[in-house]
Amino acid sequence: MTARTRRRIAFVTDSLFGAYQSELRKAFERAALRRGHDVVTIIGRGLGHADPAERAQNVLYDWLTPESVDGAVLLSSTLMNFLGSGPLERLVARLGPVPKVSIGATLQRVPSITVDNRAGMRSAVDHLIEVHGCQRMGYLAGPSDNPESRARLEGYRYALEAHFLPYDPKLVEHGAFTIDGGSLAMQRLLERGRVFDAIVAANDAMAVGALQVLSARRLPVPERMRVIAFDDSPVAVSALLSSVAQPFNQLALHALDALEGAMTGRSVREIAFWPRLALRDSCGCADTDLQTQLPALGKGQKLGEYLTAQRAPLGERLQELNAACFDWWSTRAERLLLGVEAAVAGDEREFSLTLDQLVAEAFEDGVPVEQLGRSLARLQRHLQGAPEMRALGAVWSRALAQLTSALGKMERKRRMEAVERAAALRDAVLGLWAVDRERQLAERLAEALQRMRLEPAYLGLLSGPQRDRVTPCLQIDGSGALHWDGPSYPVRQLLPAGFPGLDAPSTLLVSVVNFGPHVSGIWACDGRADVFAFEQLRTEISAVLQLLALRRALELDPPAVPAPERASEPAQPPALDDSTRPEPGLRERDPAAGQSRTSRKGT
Repeated sequence: MTARTRRRIAFVTDSLFGAYQSELRKAFERAALRRGHDVVTIIGRGLGHADPAERAQNVLYDWLTPESVDGAVLLSSTLMNFLGSGPLERLVARLGPVPKVSIGATLQRVPSITVDNRAGMRSAVDHLIEVHGCQRMGYLAGPSDNPESRARLEGYRYALEAHFLPYDPKLVEHGAFTIDGGSLAMQRLLERGRVFDAIVAANDAMAVGALQVLSARRLPVPERMRVIAFDDSPVAVSALLSSVAQPFNQLALHALDALEGAMTGRSVREIAFWPRLALRDSCGCADTDLQTQLPALGKGQKLGEYLTAQRAPLGERLQELNAACFDWWSTRAERLLLGVEAAVAGDEREFSLTLDQLVAEAFEDGVPVEQLGRSLARLQRHLQGAPEMRALGAVWSRALAQLTSALGKMERKRRMEAVERAAALRDAVLGLWAVDRERQLAERLAEALQRMRLEPAYLGLLSGPQRDRVTPCLQIDGSGALHWDGPSYPVRQLLPAGFPGLDAPSTLLVSVVNFGPHVSGIWACDGRADVFAFEQLRTEISAVLQLLALRRALELDPPAVPAPERASEPAQPPALDDSTRPEPGLRERDPAAGQSRTSRKGT
């Protein structure tokens, strides 16, 4: 095996469809790429998944060895949804000498980066009780075997006890950490007939499911029902959902620090973060502004003087109001305020340039650009009493229009790219099903990948008597060069030597090719790929490979011995050879049976 020129780090998760997994992965990739590491995102399933087809994909975890990766970050809280921490501890043992870090759950003898879920959920319930006067709150809990889920439920109970409110188990419903899980749990809760004035959800997805049910039942939020959740993912931002903010960027950075320490032999202690509340419409805090803990503008005080004097506390308050991206705002808040000060001093151009730079950085770092607009609106409300604000009205309007225009351009670009991806994916799927051998499958797949700009990409098939080797079927390297085959290699190596062959640090998505419990290979492509397209292609490749294997098996089976004809049966017409066989789907008359029948070419 050719030695790797950079460290390759595995980011191990059960899925990339959840907002929590997706945001942590993006934050970790950004941090690792900046430090010169390659990242392979290993997409398996939860340990102990009830579905054998889903569980089969976890064989990928066994292929993480010192030959395939230099370190691994385990998204532990998602991997243990079904069976708790026991199987995960055994997975850690199987990884052996590979340096490891856990995010989300504390593991023995493994550096663990966690969030204080109990304290975070308690702060959410405290807010509903102390600020909004809620007395009976329904709770939508996550899976009972998940340690984060249990800790959040404990936070809910502790907050009730601290305010001398009774805990009613009839107000608690468990469900999966999904939108559907939240919808079902919300429906069951309402059907019990209990009276409650707020809903606390164990994550954003469940809260969104609850919002859908509340809307269908004509229970307006927050007028009739206040809702608060956990994670503060982009789902919460889009739904204007109040949520306990997971510090995704901080979790990712500290996990990378811990892993680099483990790879160099340095011990790292467990690090736990205290999450912060991000308050929006769903709990009735849409108009939260900057007044809290800040002095008002003094009578006769110049606006520029006030901004300069209060720059640090204003910046800290902006950080708190953008809790999910707290660390991103640590330097940007001051830059935004300096831009506003420039506008107050008459330099609108400097203000506009600052906004352009912040928009570009937010887009690159995966921070919702909407946060910039809301921060400007809050600043405007906070400063509206200053006489200078009347003269700045047009400047402020142009700034907000500038942000709106940037958002519109990004949204149009996303939509165009989504339409192009959908068309390319549709054509790819249709092309894959029109093949009759693996080489042809590889050729069609290569055409689709290049059209969808998903290079580098790789498809390898398990081989050998023990199915412990991989034979490359298709490889598109970093230069776009196509390779249809190559020497087989041990599956413990995971990917071919030298792949993906890029000069700069890169990311890959890696999964298995499986049909039901049968695993037939490894599928990987550029980490910037649309996750839905990656999964759809994986599913189609798996099914086509299974079909090809079935065809080969049928061809190898000896022909069945025909049963002797009985005298009472009518004579059958002679078999048609390929030159006279009708095209697929055409109808031919069967003179003996006196009715039409469908014939298919090649059967």
